[in-house]
Amino acid sequence: MKLNIDLTKQDYADFYRLHFLKQNLKGTIFFGVLILTLLEVYFYWDGAAVSELLICGIIMSAVYIGILFLAVSNAGSLSKLSGTTLGKREMELTEEQVTCNINGTCVNYAWKDVINFTDAKTAFYLYVGTKMAFIIPKRVFENSDTQNNFMSYVSSKLKTH
Repeated sequence: MKLNIDLTKQDYADFYRLHFLKQNLKGTIFFGVLILTLLEVYFYWDGAAVSELLICGIIMSAVYIGILFLAVSNAGSLSKLSGTTLGKREMELTEEQVTCNINGTCVNYAWKDVINFTDAKTAFYLYVGTKMAFIIPKRVFENSDTQNNFMSYVSSKLKTH
């Protein structure tokens, strides 16, 4: 199966957002809550009044939510990368491997090296590392039948390896 893909900034931004929400959100929330709790305890042990604790908690929560918002919305600026990150590529899925040809550079991964397959709203992601995936936008497929055939093919390859 051959696919001609043209990755855009939006494709990369969508991948970044999905990866952050899937991989990092729980840890980020846990870390933030831990820091806020420690700050509250610090102020409490200094004999701060309840009103001061509440004000500090509200301010710190607002700052923390702002930082999370910036991290997720920053995906657009991360996608300003050039070179092989964006642009045209040809992907071929064979019985033995996944091959991606980008500007004359060919990368091969055996199916056993594909560790995860994710079906997202606008794209499919073939993970070949914890933070590395082939992005396959759904717009490259002619219709939902070809998308379903692709999903079935990839799922069958991952089950056999």
